[in-house]
Amino acid sequence: MCRTTAPRSANGVLGVIDNQLQNLGGIDSSGFDLALAYSSPDWRWVTTLDRSKSRWGTTLAFRWTDSMTLSGGNKVDFAMFADLRLSYRPSLFGDGVQCRHGARLPPTHPTGR
Repeated sequence: MCRTTAPRSANGVLGVIDNQLQNLGGIDSSGFDLALAYSSPDWRWVTTLDRSKSRWGTTLAFRWTDSMTLSGGNKVDFAMFADLRLSYRPSLFGDGVQCRHGARLPPTHPTGR
């Protein structure tokens, strides 16, 4: 015989189960997010690393592309770009406000040919 906490009548018929969701008032989580993407036929890679703690957040994104022509006509075999973003979510208007500041780091690429 199987024991269960579900309500049953005297003849074993399953009764009404009242299993309402509970509102815990928030979510507590931690960890890292890592996303990878690419496109073809030209090789392009995007890697993103996110970290959030309390009201603060950081994002570091790398974009790599196969051969490209720079302004001025120089061609390079590949180029990598990095973007850094910091964010803060003050407790205003029900957390509906977010302040962000970002910077694009200088590109990395081999000497033009």
